[in-house]
Amino acid sequence: MFLVMKQKVVLDTSALIIHGKGKQNVFELLDKFVGLPQFIVPNFVEKELKTIAEKGKGKTKTAANVALKQFDKVKVTKVKKTSKTVDTSLLNYAEKIGAWICTNDRGLRDRAKKRGIKVVYVSEKYFKQKRPP
Repeated sequence: MFLVMKQKVVLDTSALIIHGKGKQNVFELLDKFVGLPQFIVPNFVEKELKTIAEKGKGKTKTAANVALKQFDKVKVTKVKKTSKTVDTSLLNYAEKIGAWICTNDRGLRDRAKKRGIKVVYVSEKYFKQKRPP
């Protein structure tokens, strides 16, 4: 008998916005790419997305609302923010639980790579993976 472990994937705001814009179905792509992903959204990312949904403008505001409606597919996890910035807190959390990060933020991807965190990213054209060195 084989025990199959789910891969923890922490989603950041930018990945959820791309999903909300309808450019890529992040959940389906990760399902195919990672295989048995366990989607995790820290509560501070959810809060950031809600702020965009309330105070944002245009397509980004709409995308944030669409993304929030998809939260039945993710586990929103209450996480203590370990830094003033969402990005640093996200990196700390992913590192702590041994998770991948799914982001479209180049700066966050680069910082994750330097820390040895696996990164999956989505753009409006394609789906890529970056592994740590």
